[in-house]
Amino acid sequence: SGGSQTVKGVAYYNLTLDSAVTKSYGSGITVNNYLSVSGAAVISNSSSISISGNFIYSSSAISTLSNNLTAYGVILSNGTLNDGGNTITINNGNGWVRTGGTFTTTGTVAFTGSTPSFIAGSLPTTFNNLTINNSEGVTLNLSPAAATIVASALTLTNGVITSTSSNILKLAAGSTASSGSVLSYVSGPMVKVGNTDFTF
Repeated sequence: SGGSQTVKGVAYYNLTLDSAVTKSYGSGITVNNYLSVSGAAVISNSSSISISGNFIYSSSAISTLSNNLTAYGVILSNGTLNDGGNTITINNGNGWVRTGGTFTTTGTVAFTGSTPSFIAGSLPTTFNNLTINNSEGVTLNLSPAAATIVASALTLTNGVITSTSSNILKLAAGSTASSGSVLSYVSGPMVKVGNTDFTF
């Protein structure tokens, strides 16, 4: 308590941040299980962070990432998480779950790997850029069902997005999408908002 804290750039098994004390972050932080940000803690990583388990954000504070973050899954339930224009990568895993809080984004959320993934939770998410590069695909599965929105760019590299008429994929006005391929496309309905030219 009081003063400041340093999160060393080493490997952790589980890492929990739960106080509002100012923290500085070393380079090369890896977490072999989960990283939890709770209480009134703030995370602002000066270098990239790799998490083998879930990144769990339940803090009441506003956190802005200063570098990229890779995790097995992201769970957002409180506070405000701002990607700071960086990339959050969900690799081989648990997907993206939002049950509360606010996600502020000018960056990219990318799904990678070869394990089926999902976008779920009780609240919908608007992504700035959404990249699909997971060979086993991503399923939209919110409950209650709602649209998943892409504000700027949808990039289909590898893997299928599976949607339904209630868990639909919506591309906002002015957004773009890559043309996809036989390896990467949207299986199910999608909506494009606005009247600008659009190729998909």
